[in-house]
Amino acid sequence: MPGIRILQNKVSLDPMSSQLKFAGPGVREDVLSFHRSIEGYEQTPLAELKGLADQLELGSIRIKDESFRFGLNSFKSLGASYAIARTFGLSKLEIANTDVTLVTATDGNHGRAVAWAATRVGARSLIFIPDGADPKRISAIEAEGAEVREGGINYENAIECAISVSKAESHVLIQDTAWDGYEEVPELITQGYFTMVAEALEQSGWKWPSHVFIQAGVGSLAAGVIGAFYSYREKSVPKFVIVEPQGAACVFESAKHGRLITIEGRHETLMACLSCGRASSSAWELLEQTASAFVSCDDETTLDGMRVLSQPTGDDPAVLSGVSGAVTAGLLYELMQDSECSEYRDFLGLGPESNVLLFSTEGPLV
Repeated sequence: MPGIRILQNKVSLDPMSSQLKFAGPGVREDVLSFHRSIEGYEQTPLAELKGLADQLELGSIRIKDESFRFGLNSFKSLGASYAIARTFGLSKLEIANTDVTLVTATDGNHGRAVAWAATRVGARSLIFIPDGADPKRISAIEAEGAEVREGGINYENAIECAISVSKAESHVLIQDTAWDGYEEVPELITQGYFTMVAEALEQSGWKWPSHVFIQAGVGSLAAGVIGAFYSYREKSVPKFVIVEPQGAACVFESAKHGRLITIEGRHETLMACLSCGRASSSAWELLEQTASAFVSCDDETTLDGMRVLSQPTGDDPAVLSGVSGAVTAGLLYELMQDSECSEYRDFLGLGPESNVLLFSTEGPLV
């Protein structure tokens, strides 16, 4: 199993902890109501993969396909729209009486989402992206009305550019990662992701998952998914498995060392939207107390996931996932098929009674 590293973690968070104040039931309901008010809102599909579950000897597998979200090919609009509206004191995503430029750094999807939401509140947007980004990602951001600039060799360099310009030119920074002194906007973005969980549970007929596999770049998505589950106070939480690319496994390395670790240099991975060198400080504080396992995977794992999802088993629907969206499916497939993974299956408790929830966070890059 050379392409996968797994680190077991002890869940230690008290469900009544004040650290979960950001994830109350009222917040979840407010977020969902906000997204429902946006023109074009529809629930994204939740696919039940019965054939694959039977093949892998699991109780059920469901995957939320975020490629359909607001026509933007990823889940990121949920966080960006909620944060931008609340930053301007808006109850809906609507034109505000403002003359500002929103600035962010991105590996692709977040920048596109910020540009899309900025247009809808009447703001301009300036997006920094690492050097050498796929031209298709840049074109998709520009198509939403943004100015795009290169910002160094990695995501962290791009963030530094965004911070510098926002301060120098009095722009508004809408970043999806937190650090000391910058927590409010990232928390709003994280809360915006609650909608995915609320929809998935409703669509499944409230069949509660035993396991949730979720991707991590800086960790804000994972924190949002975990926070959403903790917001259902009357329920026991699933086991959360946090999944990253080996070329940018900042959360995995932080868990391994017991503190925030920065991965320097250019991050070599196909999973561009998970290519981050340092975790969000607030997300990390939650993940280290709530994850059952941290996993880093090679690119072959996500390519396997794309194949498994696009070439379905039996009568399962096909799910067309992107390279950052399919890694959890690839990991689950390998864990259940590879004889060398029996130890990991055992400590995660994966078996015929397991109900697994996955998120395909993006569609293919077109």
